[in-house]
Amino acid sequence: MYHIGSLRKLWIKSLEMIFQRQIIKYWIQIGNQSFLFNPKDIIRVYADGSYSYLVTTNNSFLISHNLFYMEKILSGWGFIRISRSHIINVIHIQRIVKGHPSLVLMDDGTEIVIPRRESSRMIRKLEETF
Repeated sequence: MYHIGSLRKLWIKSLEMIFQRQIIKYWIQIGNQSFLFNPKDIIRVYADGSYSYLVTTNNSFLISHNLFYMEKILSGWGFIRISRSHIINVIHIQRIVKGHPSLVLMDDGTEIVIPRRESSRMIRKLEETF
């Protein structure tokens, strides 16, 4: 059983963690330059061989990291790996279109096809996120 003092400390610690997660930015090496990104500005990341494209609200960058690496960095920030080649930020989803094939429409105008085998599971996961 918790005492009031311990619950207060736990609550304050939880609030601090939430606040810190909202302001953290990531340094990502792109070529010979480093860029500072806020996770909420990233719309999606998609694979291009062993490289990835990072699409933000303002620009698109080719980065020398594979999608698996990017998935590890962005996990816990509202990003979902929707297919073998796409990681999306759920706050930038405009619409989910159920059908054959099912689609996710993103803020940047991109339509991403949800793989048929994963369609029902992925749509359920996306709906739980909202």
